[in-house]
Amino acid sequence: MNLKFEMKNTSNQKGKIYLWKYPSLQNHLPGWNLTADKDGCIFLSGLCSEFSKATKLTTVRLRLSIPTLAMTNIPIKSAKSFNAIELTLSYKPSYNWELTVEGKCVTLVFGFKYIDALYKAINDISRGEGGYSIGGGEENTLIWVWRHH
Repeated sequence: MNLKFEMKNTSNQKGKIYLWKYPSLQNHLPGWNLTADKDGCIFLSGLCSEFSKATKLTTVRLRLSIPTLAMTNIPIKSAKSFNAIELTLSYKPSYNWELTVEGKCVTLVFGFKYIDALYKAINDISRGEGGYSIGGGEENTLIWVWRHH
């Protein structure tokens, strides 16, 4: 993917953002899992607001925190989680949804069609809600939204 873009400065990133998956459970719980603390939700919500005003590809690179056992612990004891350490969000108004992974770095390119879903997901996390997925295309590109523990 060779796209021209504007890179936003994220040195002012606030809060903690978490992204992980369960490699051994991709048949039952496909995709990635997302949550954030209060400040992380405020920061992500602000990014969504900026993205919604963008007229060209805009990209931010975010540092991710390591999820706690309370966040990743599920009833299936053998399910080990794999956490990402970096999330690159690229908003391209005319784009659909594409999630790619290289090592522990995840890139999500999404368009106008998904900005409201992402904004709602972040607001739901901040209110302690979740338990659903957003995204398009293949199941392994879904992002499950969870309340912060």
